[in-house]
Amino acid sequence: IGTSAAIVNAVQFIVGGLIMVIPGRVLSGTGLIARIGEVEAVATPTVNDYQWAIAILPISLFMALILFFFLKETYPTQAK
Repeated sequence: IGTSAAIVNAVQFIVGGLIMVIPGRVLSGTGLIARIGEVEAVATPTVNDYQWAIAILPISLFMALILFFFLKETYPTQAK
C-alpha cells in the first residue's frame, strides 16, 4: 500500500505542477498550446489571452470525466 500511495501522490504533484506551468507558457507566447491557439506574446495580455490560457482546466476536467467511464472495479463482487 505504501508504494502505490507514493506513486499516486507523486503523480498528483507532477500533474499539478504542469497545470500551473501551461497557462504561463501560453501567456508568454511559448509552448505548443500557444502555437496552436496562435497566441503571441504581448506586453499586456488581453482577457481573451487569459481565457485561452486557462482553458487547460475545463479541458482536463472533461478528459477526466470521459476516462472515468473506462475505469473497472478492482474488487470482486460478493455473491449473495
